[in-house]
Amino acid sequence: MVRSKNSQKSRASNTLLFSGIFLITIYFKQNSADPFNTPKLLVLALLCGYLSGPLTYSYYKLRFRLEPIEFVAILLSFFFLISQLYALVNTDVFIRGFIGDTQRRNGFLQYLFVIILFLYIVRKIDMQSSLKIVKLSLWLSLIMGTYGLLQINGRDFVEWNNPYNEMISTMGNPNFASALLASFASVAVISFFILNLNIPMKIVALISAGIALYCVVMSESRQGLIIIAVTLSLFVSIMTIVRNKRLGLWVVAFNIFVIFIGILGMLQIGPLKELLYKPSVSVRGYYWRASWGMFKDNFFTGVGLDSYLVNFFKYRDPGYPENYGFDISSSNAHNVIFQLVATGGFFVGVSYLIFVLFVLFCGFKLIRKSEPNAKGLSVLMVVVWLGLQSQSIISIDFIALSLWTWVFAGIIVGLSNKISENPIIVSNFSSTSSKAVENSKRDKSVSSSIAPSVISGIFLIPILVLVVLLNRIEEQTYLSSVFLNSKQTKLVLDNSEKILNSKLADPYYKFKVALNLIDAGYFDKGAEVIKALSMQDPKNSEYLKVLVRIEMTQNNLVEAAILRENMATLDPWNAQNYFELALLYKELGRKTEMLKIRSRILDIGTSPAYSNQARIELN
Repeated sequence: MVRSKNSQKSRASNTLLFSGIFLITIYFKQNSADPFNTPKLLVLALLCGYLSGPLTYSYYKLRFRLEPIEFVAILLSFFFLISQLYALVNTDVFIRGFIGDTQRRNGFLQYLFVIILFLYIVRKIDMQSSLKIVKLSLWLSLIMGTYGLLQINGRDFVEWNNPYNEMISTMGNPNFASALLASFASVAVISFFILNLNIPMKIVALISAGIALYCVVMSESRQGLIIIAVTLSLFVSIMTIVRNKRLGLWVVAFNIFVIFIGILGMLQIGPLKELLYKPSVSVRGYYWRASWGMFKDNFFTGVGLDSYLVNFFKYRDPGYPENYGFDISSSNAHNVIFQLVATGGFFVGVSYLIFVLFVLFCGFKLIRKSEPNAKGLSVLMVVVWLGLQSQSIISIDFIALSLWTWVFAGIIVGLSNKISENPIIVSNFSSTSSKAVENSKRDKSVSSSIAPSVISGIFLIPILVLVVLLNRIEEQTYLSSVFLNSKQTKLVLDNSEKILNSKLADPYYKFKVALNLIDAGYFDKGAEVIKALSMQDPKNSEYLKVLVRIEMTQNNLVEAAILRENMATLDPWNAQNYFELALLYKELGRKTEMLKIRSRILDIGTSPAYSNQARIELN
């Protein structure tokens, strides 16, 4: 009877883990200011809040008598979180660093929760659970791909305000959808050929792979194609080396050559340039150089967690506004390491890089020491994780993608930890070494106690409060625009108070509400809010742009000039702002200052149009 209860609790715990991963991946909320990022973050928070209980109690019962690999995993996780916490304390706008910037949510909370998820998987994972993760990804691929097909054929049941390719699936962006579907397609293809799946699951794998590949192609996103190429080529290379080292080295050499040609094609060089080059690849060079500038000037703390956007104008180089316009910006470095060092500083970036290298080390160990009939599954986990890591070189740490990166990392480290010095003996992915059995018995005795549930409850109380409040803010911000569009101005005013009085509200949401107040006829109220936001975050150029317009409508030319001077400090290559500032100086009779600005416009040369206007009008 005791064994039965323990078994049921163990299955229930696994079911919750798998259900949480499934829900985070597919969940979105249409009636929300941010339909994708925040809802997924809130589900992740609830899942990890519950998992914190059994994880904490498990460490307590074991008195931290851990295998070396798990101990190092905990140590590196702690180092990464402490580094993040230090950067958070030094973030100018705390709430942005805490929950993350608008439409991103790559703040402290996300990394706290994925670390908890990672450590839980390290502690609990076994080969049987790993196989279930594979099956879960196949079903998710089928669901996401089917939704992608509906979108491609114009039959989406949600009317998205979407400026991108229509194939966004449950991710909100074709690049993210393409990347995750590509990872799932890779899992499906490899699983079909090397795993001992039953006939129904092989059919699911085959269909999901076909649909996912079609969606990746139709998304017109190169990220998905890169992931598929990297993942499958790595799998073939490693499996060939395992079976025939000499032949494997030739395969590796060939794959390196193909990848090199592919990289050249992405850079508009060589025979594959027509297939692989996209302008969005070139623009990443500007993002990376801006992130390097942020890091150099803020070596230890970064510019603030998830605060890339408000600092981008200052650090972008002259070529960016010249090629892409003065008002186009970026909220992310489009490279996870660059983003972390730019916004979190040296210790955050280095701790993450060490963490990645540690997982890679565990992956090599797992492949080397796995038994032959478990080798395929081990290699699958490692190459899919590497494929997702390759995507992180040119893209953003989107929550659902980040989730799966950490899931596969947890599986790799967890299985490597259980191998220890003795290989896992696997028969149909069900039996483990004596040490793993011993750990399993410990875990079962832990799960039989009521203490894990009590600890989970303690963690969940503040998390539930946070989830409810953040969800309410999302709904209220969404309703603000709904009320404005339906011309219910009184409701715009009443609703705005709820958002503006919340300490957890995203500053951008307050800014958006302030703009709605102005449009609804509450000019003074909206202007007051934006001025207060600008005082709290003086580096935010978006606030300054609106404040300039406000001052101009009231004919406060001196104040408008001061604001444009501040904008020039934050955006030193913006010829448009310099030209407008020079016109203000001209109208105020400050000719000397006007001529200095004229010279500046001609010197920076970021816009021939404004240079010509400066020559004609600024005399």
